[in-house]
Amino acid sequence: MNIWFNHWFSTAYTIIELMREGHEDAHFICTSKNPDSILQKVCEEFYPEPADITDEEYIVFALDFCREHKVDVFVPRRAMAMVSKEAERFKDLGVKLLLDTDYHIFSLLADKVAAYKFFAEFVPEAVPVHYTAYTREEFVRAYEKITADHARACVKFSADEGAASFRVIDNTVNSFYRTPGLKVPFDTACDMVDALEGKRQFLVMPYLEGTEISVDCLSAKPESIMIPRHKSGRTYTIEYDPVIMELAGKILDRTGLSMPCNIQFKCHDNKPYILEINTRMSGGTGYSCAGAGVNIPSLALDKVLGKEIHPILNFDKHRVSYIETPLILS
Repeated sequence: MNIWFNHWFSTAYTIIELMREGHEDAHFICTSKNPDSILQKVCEEFYPEPADITDEEYIVFALDFCREHKVDVFVPRRAMAMVSKEAERFKDLGVKLLLDTDYHIFSLLADKVAAYKFFAEFVPEAVPVHYTAYTREEFVRAYEKITADHARACVKFSADEGAASFRVIDNTVNSFYRTPGLKVPFDTACDMVDALEGKRQFLVMPYLEGTEISVDCLSAKPESIMIPRHKSGRTYTIEYDPVIMELAGKILDRTGLSMPCNIQFKCHDNKPYILEINTRMSGGTGYSCAGAGVNIPSLALDKVLGKEIHPILNFDKHRVSYIETPLILS
């Protein structure tokens, strides 16, 4: 069984190991734009990917790759939305997708503004105050509204992955020196908006000061897998807070997501707010699996292959951490 992972982040190393545990016949093929990807050490075949092409062009590459390498299961990360949209073309090749293929919900969740509007229909209490901005003037107005009631504001693109554009606006930062972490002064944030005026939509909201909670999910019957990870530095606490579980359950039901996904919350004044949903396995999936005693990647593959899954979770509280292990690439 040939399983293809395309341009995944390095933590997919653990995802592949977990998937292999339940499927000894699995033959993993990885591709990446990064020639030094650590995934080459965990797969049977590794190939470079084209770098500077559009998602539409990438679909042509992906379909050709599936034909050439006789791919049975495709686990996409790059161009996920376009793969979801073109799911039938992969199905016609006999390729099973470990990905939700409802393009409407997929594209809705990729846009944080549209997603918040959707969440407000059924969990309004978990939607943080937020404003949108395309221009400097709109950004300044949004910032002033936020800081009238909150200590700090933050900004990011409304369409983003991995919080790449996320910045906390902090006027105690001296912009003449290296800024610590992801903090920028207000003037610098204004300049950032100016540089992309009209090209990207910004989301401006309060900076939520509390714990980050990441819930790794897989829809199943009679009960779906939902594993909340409370993050604190290098330590994750697996703890089944009933409020978080209820929110995650409602979101899973309303979105109809059937493949692995990750719901991110951030607490503020002991109240959880939704940050986003990743429609893929998260980088921290391995921590959740270790803490709950359940193998999400293997179960997800079973589900894609048409097998019934009956997960049994350990609902005890566990704390999980990790170490870096050196591997020789060449």
